[in-house]
Amino acid sequence: MSRAPRLLHVFHSLGAGGAQTRFTRIANRFGSNLQHAVVALNGDYSVLNQLHPDVPVEAIRPALKPQMFIRVGQYNTLVERFSPDRLITHNWGTIEWALARRSGICHIHIEDGFGPDELDGQKLRRVLFRRIALRNSEVVVPSRTLMRIARNFWRISSDRLHYVPNGIALADFPKSRTGKSGSERAVIGTVAALRPEKNIARLLEAFALVKRDLSCELRIIGDGPDRSGLEKLAMKLGIGSSVVFCGFLADPRPQYAQFDVFALSSDTEQMPYTVLEAMASGVPVVATDVGDIKTIVSGENGGLICPRNSAALANGILRVLKDPQLAEAVSRSNRIKVEEEYDIERMFGAFARLYGVPHPQPESASR
Repeated sequence: MSRAPRLLHVFHSLGAGGAQTRFTRIANRFGSNLQHAVVALNGDYSVLNQLHPDVPVEAIRPALKPQMFIRVGQYNTLVERFSPDRLITHNWGTIEWALARRSGICHIHIEDGFGPDELDGQKLRRVLFRRIALRNSEVVVPSRTLMRIARNFWRISSDRLHYVPNGIALADFPKSRTGKSGSERAVIGTVAALRPEKNIARLLEAFALVKRDLSCELRIIGDGPDRSGLEKLAMKLGIGSSVVFCGFLADPRPQYAQFDVFALSSDTEQMPYTVLEAMASGVPVVATDVGDIKTIVSGENGGLICPRNSAALANGILRVLKDPQLAEAVSRSNRIKVEEEYDIERMFGAFARLYGVPHPQPESASR
């Protein structure tokens, strides 16, 4: 019997996030059919707590030097020590590892998007570095926007560029949701790490505008370095009693069914899991027009994707809350689109081919 392929994953962080969610879902799905070693450059390995007991995983905690050329030598040593079948790097913060010597080892780079320092365009230095570091690598992206960037700017050839949209386990979400009664106040919800690029301040400002017209509540699921400042801003805007900071939840899925609207206020995204999960839960999505979001949601929902300002976000939220027929149409069409295009088994099949392992038989639910 042949051994399971060995994968060495390098992340900036293994805390909460979209790339980390995808990693845990894939690892749990394939179980002992894959062996994993993981490096989290910032020392946060907390997402490993979400792995099933049968997943073979080793956490590597290297003490890396500050000088880049010395670090590359350390990368070489670690790669040689683990001797993986595939070296997998995630996003810009780990791309130096692509410079490690890896004779006979396939390198896969997964790029999910950009940080707040590249909101309005890529830095030339990073474009050039990617061209060099990824010239012989397989590159995986979850969005059409990143496909165009990788092809036109990073000059990744079509035979090495893989479009693999994120997927979700539809069995984890109900096929329909029960609407609120007219006497209840509307619930606007978001699920996000409280970091600058998520711009939750914009959502708070939009909510303050919505609250002038309607009785409503804002629920913010997630935690991060911006939380204290956001709590102060909510009080300053006079909405503190109507904003609930729920903190980080390991499993936010049940929360979506309580939302009348899912709001996303980010400055940068590509293909966020939270939008897919809201769609699968039958929740209309009002979001800033970033990444692939306008094409991810259904056509009926497309008119609710707005410019990056609080007034536009508030107008979109009010449209949904004041028009039950629109909300119902968006709810149905979003669920249908997820079923047709974003089933998690398609994603698993694509990664099975990339990782050189058979695709396990579909399960009733995978998380």
